[in-house]
Amino acid sequence: MKETNYCGSSETIREALNFDFIDYYNKKSKHIKNIDKLFLQWFIGFSEADGSFIILKSFKIPRLYFSITQKNPKVLFKIKKKLGFGKVKRFYQNGEYYYHFSVYKLENIERLIYIFNGNIVLDKVFIRFSNWVKQYNILCNHSLIIKPIHFKKRKVCFNLNSSWFAGFIEGDGGFYASLTKNSKYKLNYRLRIKFYITQKYELLFLENVIKLIHKKYLESKYYKNDFSLNTEITDIKTSKYITNLKFSTYRLEISTEKYILIILEYLNKYPLQGEKKITFLRWQRIFVNKNLLKNVALKSHKSFMRFQKLVKSIQN
Repeated sequence: MKETNYCGSSETIREALNFDFIDYYNKKSKHIKNIDKLFLQWFIGFSEADGSFIILKSFKIPRLYFSITQKNPKVLFKIKKKLGFGKVKRFYQNGEYYYHFSVYKLENIERLIYIFNGNIVLDKVFIRFSNWVKQYNILCNHSLIIKPIHFKKRKVCFNLNSSWFAGFIEGDGGFYASLTKNSKYKLNYRLRIKFYITQKYELLFLENVIKLIHKKYLESKYYKNDFSLNTEITDIKTSKYITNLKFSTYRLEISTEKYILIILEYLNKYPLQGEKKITFLRWQRIFVNKNLLKNVALKSHKSFMRFQKLVKSIQN
């Protein structure tokens, strides 16, 4: 089957179909025997959503800092264990406790660069990372431990053949379901299910997401018996799924059943690694059992209450 992906048309930045961790393999922590490529792909996606490439300019010689902040530390400890470096600390902000995974030692910053170099997907992150590497190479002039790293003018094409998108969903994706009273339906309730991503500036990326999911559907087993759709990929109206919220912030919402099937298939092949996995599994149960609303069995108050409780559990 032909690989499903979307690449840009930049003349100055090369675009690749696959992630490349050969350079990182030679620089990984010594106690890490083998590298988990699927985890690294997920980690890059998660970092492009929630990570920060920071240049601390308050010092005489600017320093580099990498951070991911979460309310639940479990996924951060998992990242620390898998990479073999970094620290997880708790901090208090606006009346709540948060945790951040941070990297600031130069030898570990070097390792991070080898993970991300040539493996970024989003344009805005590519720019931030390139500035980060430039500052790193400047710092090399003041250190005997590290050496300059050649910045790769190479990005990875967004595709559904890696765990990058699972990591990105972990950070910036979401799952929603609701039950509202509506007399037009058999049990006087209407079920809404949707998947969403909110992004600032990355309109082209969101358009590529829905186009890619649409293309994946056309290639899937679900399309074979679906005679309601007989269009090519270029015919999909992305504006139907994407709205401009404000200040170049865009939201992609998918509630179409055939596309949700593709999302479910993808996330079962490339699982979420953090707390959002629990929400996804509940959301999947709601989708799989949605036809129960039409079933006589759900007419019992007890059965309906269980289903209603499941729907409410992912709205928090």
